Amino acid sequence: MPFVKEKIKSVVLSDEEIQFIEELARLRSDPKKNFHYQGFNLNSLSFLERGFLGLLGEMAVSKLLDVEIDMELYGLKGDGLKGDLNYRGFSVSVKYTNYRSGNLMLYENPQDDLYILCCQGRGEKSILPPDSVSGDRVSRVVDVVGWVDQEKFLSGSEIREGKKRCRFYSRDLLFPLDTLEDGVEFL
Repeated sequence: MPFVKEKIKSVVLSDEEIQFIEELARLRSDPKKNFHYQGFNLNSLSFLERGFLGLLGEMAVSKLLDVEIDMELYGLKGDGLKGDLNYRGFSVSVKYTNYRSGNLMLYENPQDDLYILCCQGRGEKSILPPDSVSGDRVSRVVDVVGWVDQEKFLSGSEIREGKKRCRFYSRDLLFPLDTLEDGVEFL
């Protein structure tokens, strides 16, 4: 099934959810606060800001799929590349971008069963991520763009070289989220 733009699911996060996300992001980034990253840094964001933005996507997807957010805290090496969520026994990696037309990109080898792309939705940019380096505000609206399984991701992605090598997967190849329940039946 081809990607259909109208199938994007928009989720509005509440004040309580934003507060929860900020607290969890602070807890997760605390071990990293005195660590200076020596390599590639995504858009020069702090660990806290990156964690907060990622949790925006995780919260939106967890609401739509009615699954729990991972509450584990991690050390300097992150979560060991395990999924962000668990859906029907499948590990799910949620990727968030501030770019409304953003694509799915992985900077590590795919190890999860499913990948879901989220991006900043339309709406007032009223939230300043904690420890924001850029000072850019983000919307409390998160668009859940679509999903792909690991096999299709590997066969449909291309390797791109830049500041850091990544796997690029076009958002146009993603399946709408409402097909996920039927899609996992065939994995």
